Amino acid sequence: MSEASAELLCFSVVDGVPPKFRIGDALYSLDEAFMYAARGGHLDMLISCKKKMQWVVKNKAMFMAARGDHEAIEALELLRYHWNAPIVDRAMFEAAEQGHEAIVRLCREWGATSEDLAMAYAAGGGHEAIVRLCHEWGVTEVNWAMPRAARGGHEAIVRLCREWGASNVDAAMMGAARNGHEAIVQLCREWGATDINSGMREAAEGGHEALVKWFFKWGADAGVEITFKWVMSLAAWGGHESIVRWCLERGASDVNWTMFEAAEGGHENIVQLCLEWGATDVDVDAIMARAARRGYAAIVRLCYYKFGPSNANIKIGLNWAMSEAAETGREAIVRWCLRAGATDRNRAMIAAARGGHLDIVQLCLELGATNLNAAIFAAAKRGHIGIVRLCRERGAAVDEAMAGAVEGGHESIKLLCSEWGATAKCGGKLLRGSHRYV
Repeated sequence: MSEASAELLCFSVVDGVPPKFRIGDALYSLDEAFMYAARGGHLDMLISCKKKMQWVVKNKAMFMAARGDHEAIEALELLRYHWNAPIVDRAMFEAAEQGHEAIVRLCREWGATSEDLAMAYAAGGGHEAIVRLCHEWGVTEVNWAMPRAARGGHEAIVRLCREWGASNVDAAMMGAARNGHEAIVQLCREWGATDINSGMREAAEGGHEALVKWFFKWGADAGVEITFKWVMSLAAWGGHESIVRWCLERGASDVNWTMFEAAEGGHENIVQLCLEWGATDVDVDAIMARAARRGYAAIVRLCYYKFGPSNANIKIGLNWAMSEAAETGREAIVRWCLRAGATDRNRAMIAAARGGHLDIVQLCLELGATNLNAAIFAAAKRGHIGIVRLCRERGAAVDEAMAGAVEGGHESIKLLCSEWGATAKCGGKLLRGSHRYV
């Protein structure tokens, strides 16, 4: 096994940047470097990181070691016996999912008792040998394992679980439908599955049109009423236009909800389809906001041009979309919303401060935003020291910054505010009216 090396790089704590390790060409935080070492079985690196890790990080590293590309037994032994990492149960079922049988056995020797979860995770990963091993150890609750095996398309394990008494055939059918495993879906029907609507929804979300139609025919034959609303909306969220069209052609009518789901997923073609099929301006403001937050500028523009700038919901939607875009750093969308008529620059500036986007904060200030106190509070609360400095330079109250830093627990900003003359007593006791968007 080749041993990687980790070079410790020290950064200024005052600037809010914690120490990092360089491993190869990449930089890692302390906990990331620790987990990297555990996952790769690099014992020297684990030892060098040990004193800097918190207890919870040690446990995370143990889980990662169990999920590694190889069976990092030496790393696990070091963690268990020398560093007293106690949670071997999680390590066992993480290893089971990856098919590391030796680690599964080792964890059980250490006292792990989660054989039922190990079986379920192994079933999802298709590792029949570990599934059988857990059964040999006395696991009788196989209803967790069968749906996971079905979702993964592992028919042999599905059949095995059924032989051992698994009864949740509807859950298994839904899992199989989600990923398009038709043979397992049909097998579950033979075993008595009846939840046609749930299976159809899962197939629609996964984009499996043939299965959707198969469930529809089954429902018609069985006299079951199909709830097209959820089938169509889940297909829209997944971007499966042909299934959406198929639902519309069969009488599905909730195009507004479907449009919302399509916008959430960034599927402009389905948003346009819903508009063509009669979607109204109800919730268009929320649709614009969701699309803007995720960077789907075309959907924001499509809604705007469809209903026009004089529409009341569009006016709300422009400001809402601008603030969501500001918080997630979508400067191009912010600028477009401003050109289209958005006016709430304060809301956008506070959102940008909350998200840590200095350039958008500066843009809003240039265009007349004035609520610096709320902006400095939002930035300090989330540790964005550069924005705190900018707002302070423009005249924001230092006590507001201290209040945000106290609430967010950012020591470096609290220290900076103290240097500026803030008092510790102000934390959390300022006027909240200026923070209505924070």
